[in-house]
Amino acid sequence: MPILDDIMDHDLLGPLIRRGQQEGRQEGRHEGELTVILRLLRKRFGVLQIGTEERLAARSVRYPPAR
Repeated sequence: MPILDDIMDHDLLGPLIRRGQQEGRQEGRHEGELTVILRLLRKRFGVLQIGTEERLAARSVRYPPAR
């Protein structure tokens, strides 16, 4: 797609779009991991205490450096 290539090569727009894409991927990963963690906790312990989901959602996720 030539137009998309031109936009991505633009000095101002390209980096902004790439950063937005990266942030979107990180947010998606965080939501997916949160879903798995909550599912495992509910399976193991049953109903969770009030506020547990919110506290877990507020935690930051640290990813190991890419190899």
